[in-house]
Amino acid sequence: ASTYSGYRGDSFDIRHIQVENRGNLPATNVTLSFYLSTNTTISSADTLIGSGNWASFSAQGRWSDGTWTVSVPSGLPAGTYYIGWILTLDESERSTGNNTAIMMRSATWDFSERTFTVLGQPDLHISSLSTSTGSLQQGESVTINATVHNQGDAGSSSTTLHYYLSTNAIISPADTHLTSDYVSALSASGSSFESASARLTVAPGNYYLGVCVDSVSNEEFTNNQCSSAVPVQVTVGSLIFADGFESGNMSAWGP
Repeated sequence: ASTYSGYRGDSFDIRHIQVENRGNLPATNVTLSFYLSTNTTISSADTLIGSGNWASFSAQGRWSDGTWTVSVPSGLPAGTYYIGWILTLDESERSTGNNTAIMMRSATWDFSERTFTVLGQPDLHISSLSTSTGSLQQGESVTINATVHNQGDAGSSSTTLHYYLSTNAIISPADTHLTSDYVSALSASGSSFESASARLTVAPGNYYLGVCVDSVSNEEFTNNQCSSAVPVQVTVGSLIFADGFESGNMSAWGP
């Protein structure tokens, strides 16, 4: 293999593959499947990472020095795995005991099983969102509370939380930016409570408030960075007229 550690979603090459048909009859629909296994017994119950197929394989035929690109699937727990493969074909074979193999170190001083380490990754999302009020007058301030949670299996670096005002229930960085907040580094399964106040000077109407957290290095998923939306209504504020009358109060000011 060209590399022996990586993240979920990464691809790597398995090189110098040799497949032989030692029988005296051709084989058809030959499939070579690669697996990551938590033990040295490779089976189809292990995690499939890639496969290749030959429509036919001649008697006494050999395919060698090949390179196959395989991928680490999403959802595979971080840890160390053995790399192995299984050969299958349509015909009944004289012997199937040599159809399964595990990758070995080629150095004569270290002839042992070759392993691949799946590295942990952070995954930030917004686990809770609330506001101090659902209705306020134009020009007043609202407090937005959010919890940033790292649901990944590795720590995250510090990042930034952005607060938004939206005209619809889908919060995104394309909405009106209100303010930002610093989020400290989080351990795996760690959370951080954040809060900020924003003054809403928009025209009266119905709006939505929400937040989005910036992605961090090596984050596994970046399609869950924004929160759900909390509705908020902006109403007309009290107006004071130049003639001494106040909106909503028809009595004149006294001397």
